[in-house]
Amino acid sequence: MKLLVKFVLLALGVCVLARDQDRPVCIVGAGPAGLSAAAELELKGKGYPLTDRHSSTFSPLGALIFTPPTYRESIKLLLKTGVNSVPFVSGEKWQYNASSGSIWAKPSLPPQAMQHFMQEVRRYVDWWNKNFVIYNVAPGYPHGIPPELTVPAAEWLARNGYQTLQAAFVQSMVAYGYGDYRQVPIVYMLQYLTPSVLTTLLKVQQGSMIEIADFHRALQIFADRFIAGEIHLDTTISHIDRTGESPIITYQTSPNSTPKTQSCAALILAFPPTLSSLQNAGLDISDEEREVFTSVGTHTFYSGAVRLSTPHAMTFGAASAHPGLPPDATGDPVVFTKLHSDLDIAITSSWGPYRENLTRDQAYARLKSTLSAFNKDPRDAGVSAGTVSDEDVLAFQENEYFPHYDSQQLREGYYELFEGLQEQKGTYYASGFNMFELVEYALRAGQDVAKRFFWFVEFYLPSAKLYTGHASI
Repeated sequence: MKLLVKFVLLALGVCVLARDQDRPVCIVGAGPAGLSAAAELELKGKGYPLTDRHSSTFSPLGALIFTPPTYRESIKLLLKTGVNSVPFVSGEKWQYNASSGSIWAKPSLPPQAMQHFMQEVRRYVDWWNKNFVIYNVAPGYPHGIPPELTVPAAEWLARNGYQTLQAAFVQSMVAYGYGDYRQVPIVYMLQYLTPSVLTTLLKVQQGSMIEIADFHRALQIFADRFIAGEIHLDTTISHIDRTGESPIITYQTSPNSTPKTQSCAALILAFPPTLSSLQNAGLDISDEEREVFTSVGTHTFYSGAVRLSTPHAMTFGAASAHPGLPPDATGDPVVFTKLHSDLDIAITSSWGPYRENLTRDQAYARLKSTLSAFNKDPRDAGVSAGTVSDEDVLAFQENEYFPHYDSQQLREGYYELFEGLQEQKGTYYASGFNMFELVEYALRAGQDVAKRFFWFVEFYLPSAKLYTGHASI
């Protein structure tokens, strides 16, 4: 049975490497990494075909915050596209137990405990600035990863004498789809929780106002205004062949059309390189690639938009047995809140077990049942919660999220193996996986690959085309 996986193919008739207009540098993946690589190649006069697995050229992005200096490329994107930020107040915090149906206001930390917590935050920030900033500069971990940074985040925090910072890690990871800190290596969390990001997320957790932005919209505007070429929807990509002298992409512009081929001077895979994603792209996978990418793990993460009767300026989170532990990864929603004061729509995050199967139908059923139990103003005991129907669920998306290595692979030098695959079979890899799954680092990864490996300055200026559609396996 054929599986349809959506992709985008951007084919620019520009080829610097081969000095041939018919053989562009092809980019597979029209997200932040693909678009930033495309923009960088255009500056050099190079072309690219680009593919993505969504029906539009960009998938909705969960990242909303932006903080200098961490989000330096993201801020440039917002400024260039004119996308303005909007204020967001997470407001009161409420916790719930999906099994029992209980809900309660989250208590504040006592003054002495808060003082101790902030002391640990300052110690963490000081350590990060002195010891980790070198690993946050360039994608691909060119400086290697020290053994002490390959251990799970929980173990690293305990080894370094932190006693209260664990709660901040748990809340920052669970709500945004980054898993269990008892499993995820600390190096990834250090990339995520930079001093500026940690400070911003603490403001969110404390209910203070922050500025958020729609990166999805920014990328759409960026592609429309600053990427040359026509956009053609519903193009089916069936195969990427790299057995010959150069990569060849086979595609159809409509279901009944004759398959066409695009010969590429080089291929940039600008999506998280999980084995399943590579296979769904129709890629002929080498033994070396299979070894490197089989070990990449992802989290089952679901994002939704649901019409609710809960108040604005109020955030609901799943409770756990202990502040230093995440809630169980059952597929239930772990957080929901309304971002905009003029909309009765809450964004939701649900997560399931790591490297295990949880079907979309299971997570969808849990979403409706859990939200139905708490769909009201929790301060009003005299009002019953309203049932959440299918019509109330405006969007519910399954994400193969946060691809990363486990501690064992990091200790065994798998990022060095990954970096060794760059240029092999005319293929290059650019995504958040090069550093960490965050829109900022995906932008940097696309730029990094284009700058490091495509440095020629001679160019052609033929027309460009963007194809969007499906890859069928």
